[in-house]
Amino acid sequence: PRGLRKYQNDAVEKWIENGYLGILEMATGTGKTRTAKACIREVAGNTKKLLVVVVAPYEHIAGQWIEELKEYSPVMVSGSNQWRKGGKELTLQLQLNHLEVAVFIAVKNTAASDDFRKMVSELSSLVDKTLFIGDEVHWLGAPSLQAALLPFAHYRLGLSATPNRYFDEEGTDVLLEYFNGVIYKFGLRQALNWVDIETGQTVLCNYTYHPIFVELNEEELLEYN
Repeated sequence: PRGLRKYQNDAVEKWIENGYLGILEMATGTGKTRTAKACIREVAGNTKKLLVVVVAPYEHIAGQWIEELKEYSPVMVSGSNQWRKGGKELTLQLQLNHLEVAVFIAVKNTAASDDFRKMVSELSSLVDKTLFIGDEVHWLGAPSLQAALLPFAHYRLGLSATPNRYFDEEGTDVLLEYFNGVIYKFGLRQALNWVDIETGQTVLCNYTYHPIFVELNEEELLEYN
């Protein structure tokens, strides 16, 4: 797609080759959202009616998706009940054939709720295809959030700089199975060394990383756990 960097185009192509399934393991700051938007356009161009469900970890990140996908007039889903009204409006628009692409953007906890999944399931029955996008997808491997992974989604896209869940092989396996694996990697080392051949533009600025290690006493460790 036009306007993307080469590595972003490569990621989109890998996703298409994998049957519109897969996790993109891309370093923070490399443009995962823009890459995902290109994936949406790719699917929308081949689908008469499309439902897109984006699950973000926090409200401020969901807000960034709202801005990025504003051309689709997305409905924002958070802890309030206002989204139900938006869902009913999307349902009506789809029933009247006034909408080709319907977009729901949800925060992870709400996305895992029974009410939300029921609403999305009903919407899915009104479209030809459903695309599920998990942003910072490692969160969705947690047992309490796995319900957000919609089983009826035809197309699935996961985004994360770190899709493998630390000390949770089972949660990681759930994600890999749902999305059909990690299909593209563009790590921090690649990002720091990547330069656009035509413009000379870099992706990330160089920085110095200073880790500060702290130790917890037994009581603090119990509280943390």
